[in-house]
Amino acid sequence: MASLDAVLRSMTFHFFASGQHKISPAEFVAATDVVLLDVRSDVEFDTVHFPLRGHETPIHVPLDELPSGLAGVSVDTPLAVFCSSGVRSAIAYAYLRASGFDNVRILEGGYEELIRELKPGKLLALDSRDPAVACGRRR
Repeated sequence: MASLDAVLRSMTFHFFASGQHKISPAEFVAATDVVLLDVRSDVEFDTVHFPLRGHETPIHVPLDELPSGLAGVSVDTPLAVFCSSGVRSAIAYAYLRASGFDNVRILEGGYEELIRELKPGKLLALDSRDPAVACGRRR
């Protein structure tokens, strides 16, 4: 497990310029092995949340509960950290990296960008990869 100091030292210009800390909503929606970690408050989550078909069940742990809220989540689990604007995601990202989660990224763009990827035309394109859907059969 890395210390927060070591994680921060690794966040060089090259690190940020390469984008290795981010995942776009399009990449996230297409990558069914990545789990959404929603760090918004309970009120925000209860108002709007995303039960993403074809993905593992999203994990909701408000940022202030993160230190105790990840019991049972393997450090090897690929995570996309989500909040409404990215601020809490960035804090959670640094915390998770310092806690030994190396396969974690910040989901870019907040609500607006994620919703853009969940519109019918884009979902249809993803579904068309499934032969049952391409043939017009329901699941």
